[in-house]
Amino acid sequence: MYPPPIFFTHIPKTAGTSFMDSLVRPNVPDEAILHYTDKRQWSMNLTSHHFVTGHFKHGLHHMFRMPPRYITFFREPLDRAVSYYFFIKDCDRTLYLHPLREFADSVDLPTFFQNPRMQNMQTHFTAGYFASEMHLRFPGLYSGSRLLAAAKRNLTRHYLAFGLQERFEESIVLLQKCLGWEKREKVEPQKKTNVRPLLADVSADDLASLTLSNSLDIELYHHVVQLFPT
Repeated sequence: MYPPPIFFTHIPKTAGTSFMDSLVRPNVPDEAILHYTDKRQWSMNLTSHHFVTGHFKHGLHHMFRMPPRYITFFREPLDRAVSYYFFIKDCDRTLYLHPLREFADSVDLPTFFQNPRMQNMQTHFTAGYFASEMHLRFPGLYSGSRLLAAAKRNLTRHYLAFGLQERFEESIVLLQKCLGWEKREKVEPQKKTNVRPLLADVSADDLASLTLSNSLDIELYHHVVQLFPT
């Protein structure tokens, strides 16, 4: 029996896998970690789980009727966007076919992020299921500013702590203290995007397009950097 679980909103390409290998697995037994992948898991009893991880948005605690105890990682938005797109295209088809692979292969980098569901992923994950879907389906009624406000509000109210991909070591120390975990494994960065351009090599036009399509994430990232302990 464990206390109410911690929900890790694992935003893709923000060092979440490295965080899991470095800090979570050394401190939480495998049987106490729930890898959330499917809505059918909503009916599970979480009393034997201490940690819930997966690419899910804030709000999963409602499904399990648990207290909102969240952590997450953030990353500079333009670098994350480039990494995410090329990671999808770089996946070895013989080992794993990413569900977005066909789409990524059919469009270029800026066009990929012109799809509303690819934009501002960090804001959508932190704002939560309801706010995210309201903005995607009714953007004229539920504006981007409302979505961003929901993300900031959840971060203040429901997140025990958060890390920054660019400040990984400091983030691990912070999360260790917050969670009371003593064990730590030194690991190499996991799930690296091996074939991708550096931001400095992305054209000015493409960067301008990415900036426009991820403007909420850019504002949220500036906010979290200011909140991160120095």
